[in-house]
Amino acid sequence: MSLSTPSSLRHGADRLLRGASLVCALSAAMVLLLILVFLTQASWPLLQQPASLLGASWQPARGLFGLQAMLGASLLSSLLAMLLAVPAGLLVSVWLIFYAPPAVARLYGALLGLMASIPSVVYGLWGLVVLVPLLNRWVPPGASLLAAGIVAGACAGRNHGGADGGRQCGAVARVDLRAGAHPPWR
Repeated sequence: MSLSTPSSLRHGADRLLRGASLVCALSAAMVLLLILVFLTQASWPLLQQPASLLGASWQPARGLFGLQAMLGASLLSSLLAMLLAVPAGLLVSVWLIFYAPPAVARLYGALLGLMASIPSVVYGLWGLVVLVPLLNRWVPPGASLLAAGIVAGACAGRNHGGADGGRQCGAVARVDLRAGAHPPWR
């Protein structure tokens, strides 16, 4: 609306837009609530028997959905992924910030940006097609928690910085280190 529009008309349009926004927000909340009700109703017979849900036996035909092995494997593969990704990411970041020549740091930043643009499904496919047969030669079976941890670690490690993130963090780290090396009270 232009500035020449009467204030009562603008006020009415604002009220109409506010009401429409409220209806849309309440509709979205209602849809989420209905989804929650439907999922709870459909899974209620299983939720009443937590022993069958958390057991070790997986026999869906008999109604036994033991998730213990799946939960344990998920936790172990996530732990392995973090044990691989965190130290590698920290070491590479420190090297990139403090020791790498600027040309190498720019190249590495571009490669990180490229890795971050690859979907996680492609990493999983690479793990299945390349990593599993490679691991199968040395540590049978190749399709193992080790393969899952390596692929998940690669997915986690690819997002630790972009092309400029390392340099920006490095500038802050250098200032902080200099400030810590020369306390103001001396």
